[in-house]
Order: sequence, then structure tokens, then C-alpha cells
Amino acid sequence: MTLCVIAHVHARPECAAEIAEHLRAAIEPTRREAGCIRYDLLTDNEVPGHFVFVEEWADDAALAEHLGTAHIAALRSAIEPMLAGPATLHRMRLVD
Repeated sequence: MTLCVIAHVHARPECAAEIAEHLRAAIEPTRREAGCIRYDLLTDNEVPGHFVFVEEWADDAALAEHLGTAHIAALRSAIEPMLAGPATLHRMRLVD
């Protein structure tokens, strides 16, 4: 069974556009990773600066490898000062 991940990122209001650009830049390199099945970025229609990644990975190992990539390290470093609070990552599985 695959691993589903929901990741929430909350930008400070004045940084929302800049964070959005950084988040968008992570999409293509992530989609090319082995084990990545789905990696989509959403934005909240009612809460400006709230972004959500909806992800699906082949397994826990694929997610762990993703989290250790250079492009994700660079993303974290770039956006951390612009966050309204810590990003959250929820590891989930489909209910049978």
C-alpha cells in the first residue's frame, strides 16, 4: 500500500507570493524522484498564505529519501524565515 502525505505550509501574509514561488519550484524535481506517485500543490481559497502539498509515495523509504534531497533542504532553508508557524507533515494511508 502506498503512503499518502498531506503537508501544510502557512506563510506570513507579506511573504505568501514569495513562498508560493519556492514551493512551485520544488514540484518538478520532486515529481522526477523514484517513488513519487503524486505531488500536487494547493492553495486555500479562504486562507491566504495557506498552502497544502498532497503527496503519494511508493513507501516510507521513498518519502525518507525525498525529505533528504538537496532541493527539499534548500526549500526548507529558503522559506523558514517567511513561515507564520511550523510546517506540518501528516503521513496517512487509505482506509480499506
